[in-house]
Amino acid sequence: MASEILMPAMALVLWTLVMWLWMVAGRVRAVSRAGQKLDSTLTNDEHAKALPLPVRWKLDNYHNLLEQPILFYATLLVLAVAGISVMDLWLAWAYVGLRVAHSFHQSLRNVIEERFTIFTTASLILIVLAVRALMAVS
Repeated sequence: MASEILMPAMALVLWTLVMWLWMVAGRVRAVSRAGQKLDSTLTNDEHAKALPLPVRWKLDNYHNLLEQPILFYATLLVLAVAGISVMDLWLAWAYVGLRVAHSFHQSLRNVIEERFTIFTTASLILIVLAVRALMAVS
């Protein structure tokens, strides 16, 4: 059962790569439509500010998927080694589902109050998983 807990981790890794593709496709299209030149004297933030908001939303979401999920991956590795329960597996999949929902929401609508609710719920699930992992190794 320990290897089952790695499936949600890999699902989130693959989702992050899907978001990367979606972000790159939108960014390339926006840059070519605007006739922008790549300027090595500008920072990434300065380049991003020139992009249309929907393209920046995808860029922001991709960056989000490289932040908090690192804690998720580490937590799942601890659970994989220490042993998991069915509850851990359900919580891990719930976290992944909420992060995917957060991605769609941020990339397409970006209503901050709604997105915050999704993010907070996912974060609370991650806290529960982390505490369960701590208890498993204690």
